[in-house]
Amino acid sequence: MIIDSQGALCLQPNDKVKPRTPGARKLKDLLKAQDDDFLDFLMKCLTWTSESRITPEEGLNHPWLQKVFFFFFFFFQLSSNIIF
Repeated sequence: MIIDSQGALCLQPNDKVKPRTPGARKLKDLLKAQDDDFLDFLMKCLTWTSESRITPEEGLNHPWLQKVFFFFFFFFQLSSNIIF
């Protein structure tokens, strides 16, 4: 693939690979992901234009990352209370 002067992806077919259209398949189907917050976070991170992309501050406050932080904090608290 190449990028045209407008910043859009263009297909560049060749003999080796079947040309694919960007955005033709949903990310949810490709990843077989069930968590809508995760998919939303990933799509916002992978947004093509930097003006539309999620900022680091917005990313840290995203609901999916907040769930991940909570899970690891909770797990760390549980594991630190276990006596071996």
